[in-house]
Amino acid sequence: MQGCQDLIAILVTIALVLLAWSIALFFKRLGIRSRLTRNFLHFIAGLWGLLWLLFQTQWIAVLFTLLAILTLACVLFVKKVPFFQLLAQPFSCDYQGQWGVLFFAFSLFLVTLFLWEEKNLGTAVIFSLAWGDGLAETVGYRWGKISLPLSWNRKKTLEGSSACFLGSTIGILLGFWVTSYTLPVCLSLAGGAICALVEALSPWESDNLLVPLFLSGFLFLIS
Repeated sequence: MQGCQDLIAILVTIALVLLAWSIALFFKRLGIRSRLTRNFLHFIAGLWGLLWLLFQTQWIAVLFTLLAILTLACVLFVKKVPFFQLLAQPFSCDYQGQWGVLFFAFSLFLVTLFLWEEKNLGTAVIFSLAWGDGLAETVGYRWGKISLPLSWNRKKTLEGSSACFLGSTIGILLGFWVTSYTLPVCLSLAGGAICALVEALSPWESDNLLVPLFLSGFLFLIS
């Protein structure tokens, strides 16, 4: 019975991955910029916060995320194989964010490995990373006007950081709610503020690693 549930979880996850990639490729071929299709996949990846709840065996879920890392590494950095070129289309061309994508997948691997017994914390971290960071990128790029005074992060904006705070706070609240836990709103707001601060201060594309690290530490301290 346990193996059957893990098999169902694997099949459901693969089906959703293929569906999300197909939609992103469809958007790309409509002429939508790769930055937007990548952000779409960033939001969709947050569904792992629900999908990992379907698995009963930790090593299978961990192996699945490790396989995702290896696949993405091939897709993003092996340029001469036609099949990988096809898979890379929603990520490539007009936006250089390959390492950020890989760091995101690695964070999902770490959450699955170390927070398996703390599903409420892990789900909150996954949701906040997907939605907080995703909103920061989308809002900052589209509507960001007020740049933050950071010499190493000139593209960060107040609007983007505000969106990160909002998305992360909602992600934390929902992460606890779907796992049947409650968290005071004030603590969720504090977690959202931490995510926004770390996202703004993180150099290069390291926010996809640092945001879940700092948020996990905070949630451990208050839980």
